[in-house]
Amino acid sequence: MSIFRSYRTKEKVSVGLMWGINLATLLYVMIEYPNLPDIIPHHYGFFGEPDEWGGKWMLWIMTGVQIFISAVEHAALHRAIKDSERTGFSDMTGRDALSSMGPVVAGGIGWITFAGTYWGRLGKGFLIVFLGATAAVIIYVCVKARSNAGQIAGEAKKLEKSTCESGGYAVETGDLTFQGKIAVWMWAVLLFINGAMLVAAATEAEQGEIVFMAITLILIDIFLVPMYFRNRILLKDKEMVIFFGLFKKRIAYENIILLKETHNPLSSLAMSLDRIYIYTLSGDNVMVSVKDKKGFMQEVYRRKRLQ
Repeated sequence: MSIFRSYRTKEKVSVGLMWGINLATLLYVMIEYPNLPDIIPHHYGFFGEPDEWGGKWMLWIMTGVQIFISAVEHAALHRAIKDSERTGFSDMTGRDALSSMGPVVAGGIGWITFAGTYWGRLGKGFLIVFLGATAAVIIYVCVKARSNAGQIAGEAKKLEKSTCESGGYAVETGDLTFQGKIAVWMWAVLLFINGAMLVAAATEAEQGEIVFMAITLILIDIFLVPMYFRNRILLKDKEMVIFFGLFKKRIAYENIILLKETHNPLSSLAMSLDRIYIYTLSGDNVMVSVKDKKGFMQEVYRRKRLQ
């Protein structure tokens, strides 16, 4: 229970607001479900007007997804706070992102459930408000990350020294490859996407829709599948090269400020939540995930010191 005392005030408020929204949504569905018509809106256009209808059972799926996403957000925030306590690292970028997005996502899904059944529409400004709130969170996190840059640089030197001293490096250099780490649940996501699309095409779609869904699935797989099989980091003499699916990114060692272990779930070049946050002087930060995390960090710091 002591870890909960490490929550900052805004994190406590954010978590409380997020779960308050979830509870209100769940109570609303439980109370109103018997009184709702069997057919309710399932999809909405750009201006919040319904354009597709279906069974009211979808409310339970929507509410379950809302609670599941909130649980993942809260678990990731809790892990980020534990990491901060363990390492003593003061950068709060990941914690700020997680605590800020929780209420926004819960509120957005909760509003779809409430407004879609109470008024039969979401309102013309819903999409603009939701996207605006998301953009505001992104801007806030970016500004906070910039303000923390100086402090990160100071702490980086201490962490780099302690990491290198524990490594026992050899003097030789040369190309070295670290394989990316892929979480089991990422394989489940790939199978679910393909399975759901195929089942939908086989059971519900008309001929024209089947062609569209097949093309969509092919495009999705062209983007996703390479991430599972082209996922590695090559350490060269002067730089690292990240191969991630269709993407390739180069980072010079002299541009690296700090490597930090993290479980930040934000979008990254990683297929696992067991990640390494790479801070750079240019601000082009990135998160990666490798099987040998400790060995990777030690080798990068060693090569950085040789520059």
